[in-house]
Formats: sequence, C-alpha cells, structure tokens
Amino acid sequence: MALYKLKCVLFACVAFPSVGSELKAANQRDAKSTWFEGFLAELGASDEYNFDDGIDWGILPGPFSNPELGVGVGVAAIGLYKATDKVVTDPLSTLSVTAFISSTGAYGAGIEHRHYFASDLWRWQLNASINDAPAYYWGVGHTEAMNDENKQTHTGLSVSFSPIFSFLITEDTYAKVGWDGMWLTQQQYEHMTTKQVTSLSDQYSNGVVLGIETDSRDFEPNPKQGYLWSLEWGVFRRDLGSQQNFERLTGNLRHYYAVDSDNIIAMDVFAEQLTGDVPWYRLSRLGSDQRMRGYYEGQFRDNAQMNGQIEWRHQWSPYHGGVLWGGMGAIAPTFSQLATADWLPTVGIGYRFAFKPRVNVRFDFGVGKDQTGFYFHVNEAF
Repeated sequence: MALYKLKCVLFACVAFPSVGSELKAANQRDAKSTWFEGFLAELGASDEYNFDDGIDWGILPGPFSNPELGVGVGVAAIGLYKATDKVVTDPLSTLSVTAFISSTGAYGAGIEHRHYFASDLWRWQLNASINDAPAYYWGVGHTEAMNDENKQTHTGLSVSFSPIFSFLITEDTYAKVGWDGMWLTQQQYEHMTTKQVTSLSDQYSNGVVLGIETDSRDFEPNPKQGYLWSLEWGVFRRDLGSQQNFERLTGNLRHYYAVDSDNIIAMDVFAEQLTGDVPWYRLSRLGSDQRMRGYYEGQFRDNAQMNGQIEWRHQWSPYHGGVLWGGMGAIAPTFSQLATADWLPTVGIGYRFAFKPRVNVRFDFGVGKDQTGFYFHVNEAF
C-alpha cells in the first residue's frame, strides 16, 4: 500500500489556461511523490505489519557530516516480530541493527534487542556496540566542562555488552538480572592546545546488574499511555573481571498521558549515583539522544546526575508528527550536592515520520546552554 497517496482529478480547461499549467505541475509533484513512496516501500516502509517471513524488516540509510567523524554514511535495520509461539497477546518484539563508517576511518555498529515471550511473563533485553571513533573529554565536574582549555581528543576502540533478563513477579512488575561489560583498547589522548599525545593502557569493567521495575506502557518503542518505574543496582568487582571496584544506582520514572488521539504528554525523570573507585569512562554523563538533548554527550560527567523533561507529542496525520520538549539537568560529586549544583536547561523541537505502525523515525533539534545538537534515530527518545 503506497504511503501518502495524492488523489488528483485531471481535466482540460480552455477558458482558463493557467489552470492547466497548475494541474501539470501538480501531476509532476504527484509523480515525484509516487517515486518517493516506492523508494520507501522498497526499504520496508509500510502502514501495516507483515510477518509472513517471521520478521518485518525495514532499512534506513542516511549520510552525515560532523567535525569529529568527517563525512560518512550510516544505516539502521529495524525488525519487528512476534515471539516464536505466535501468542496474540504478546507485545511486538523489536530488533535494531545500526552501523556507520566515515571518511576519517571511524566506524561503529550496534544492536538493540527487545524480546517478549510467554504472554509477556519473560523479557530479554540486549544492548551491544563496537566503536572506533574520536570523542572529546573535558575532565570531571561542571567547572572542568565549562573550560575549553581542558578539552582533549580521545580515540580508541570501545566494546560494550549489556544483556538483561526480566521475569514477572506480580502485575506489571518485573525483577531483573543482567550483566554490564565495557572494554577500551588502542587508546590515545591529544590535548587540543598543546597537541601532546598520550597513550593509555587497555581498560575494562564488568559487573552484575540487579533491578526491579513496574511497566504498564502499551508499546515500549512509542508509548501512548502507561508508566515506567525502574530501579537498578550495578555491582562492579575485580572478582567479576573489572579493574576497579565500584557501584552504580540508577532510577527512572516515566509517565505517558494521552490527551486525545493526536496528543500525548510524556514525562521523564532520571537519577544516577556512582560510588567507589569509578573509572572516568563509567562516570554519569549528561547529554544523549534520549536525555538533555542539545549537549555534547560526555562534556558534563561526574559521580551523580539528575535530569527531567516533559515532551508534547502531536500527530498531525497518520504518518507525520512533531514534538516539543523542555527540561533541566545537573551533575555533581554526590547526589546530595545536586540541590546546589549548576542546573542546565534543554529545549527542542522534533519531526516524526511513521516508518511502520507506531515505529517512528525521529529528527530532533535540541538547544542547550551555548550549544545545540541534531539527532536522527529510530523510536521515541523515552
């Protein structure tokens, strides 16, 4: 089924020749639209699911350009499917595979997998990535992050692997157990001012993740109603294959309220505290494509973080929509010091395109304090 099909009625008019010209232009626009719709359909775009082959796949390629990576191209493959037993009441499981390569030689790939089975009694979640790309590092704390003289370029190969298994213990409430591993190798720092290059030895951290969450969301990638209350505790120990002993406590509250069929209010509060001998690459980082959009991820990092945001989501046609959001966040050495920390604002606007039913491609433009960010991603930010 073609997307956004335009219906035109063709007729000739001798008395008003300008009308004929306008209709000719309209036909040309319609032809272009038909070509674009066909192109999207070839990539897997559709207004309905097709599970004839088991997984309903779609592919989204896209070019990019930025100072760190140069010119490059990325691609995202999105798959939706039901569990193997084909239980009608099971939520849709999702599998996203992303990859990129750039003119500077940087590359990366990632997997996000959400699997629901046994009528949602059990859940499986996997996030994994491998990246060899430059990133900036300012140091630890708000003051260090505000001084560009501290800015350094970090290069290296990073690998992360985080599987989590959840099981239902009462209505909408799940217990979680998982693993969180990260490895850094081939690392170098280059100071932006002195140009001094420093090599680093390999670094790695591994830990067990335990948690509990209450989740009543109707569809995780793009909720219209429901809520999520989540609490996770990560324990990283040398006995588990980590170079340092440290702990991480993370809390997340989300709520979704459907004003009507076309308008949703979404709210998100996130808090994190790390204690112990925390390595620099594991510190809580403010800014990402999910939270505090508009800030360079990792410029502001410390042991504690808290942020909140509220987003208005409006659907102006079956396939097009937009969002507006606002929020604030801060970092500090401890959670108790967040009350007196320097809080940073974020506001932004975004466009949504329904690549598949309730699976949106999003383009977000976030504005922070003295900086901005543009984001291209699949599914909602939260």
